[in-house]
Amino acid sequence: PSSHTKKALAMALVHEFPCLNDNTGSGYGAWYTPGRKHGSATGFLEECLWNVRKRMRKLKQPGHLEPQHDRSGTTSEDAVSPEKMKEMVDWLKVNKYPISEVENYMKETAVYRGKLIRSNGSKSIPEILEEFPRLIDNPGMILQDFRQLYPAAERKLFENWATISERILMYAQIEGKLQFVLEDLTPAAKGEIALKVLPTLLPPSIYKRGGKVFRPTTEEAQRSFIDMQP
Repeated sequence: PSSHTKKALAMALVHEFPCLNDNTGSGYGAWYTPGRKHGSATGFLEECLWNVRKRMRKLKQPGHLEPQHDRSGTTSEDAVSPEKMKEMVDWLKVNKYPISEVENYMKETAVYRGKLIRSNGSKSIPEILEEFPRLIDNPGMILQDFRQLYPAAERKLFENWATISERILMYAQIEGKLQFVLEDLTPAAKGEIALKVLPTLLPPSIYKRGGKVFRPTTEEAQRSFIDMQP
């Protein structure tokens, strides 16, 4: 479909289901944001269509293996000085616009910011988001970072989710944490249940705040993992 059609679909989604409004800019940016300056469009709708097109190409060309391109190449960090990287990160901390420049600076500093986060493992997620606020108030930035850091893995979870979700549900059943009857459920419903039960299987992330140590409960982990909307 054309960009106009995808935009209209995103607008219709948030109009019909106001809880899906992302509360930033257009309100539907998380669902569809057109590409700028020859960049690719982003958003959940675009991601879904990308995977549909990929599966259709594989069906049309049985036995054909799509070549893997090394999209990482020479990173921006190799060509830009640490001083310039810090300057861009400092600019991003206080500027939300122009969006095209924000997107470009986020792309340029992805590897640099990743190293900063890993070098200070004691920082909590709220502290990291305070340091890099554009990750959450500019739709598509987390996805763009992931593409920059892990270009070969960006689609793997989505493409293999049917298999992975079955294993999650099997493990949850063994651990006695599955409170759903799975018989006669569709694969999509099973996938949704697997996503909901996943945080109950992961070890809680302990963090410090003001000298105190906090261990989230299972309920708190679930609320933090998925933003449940009515």
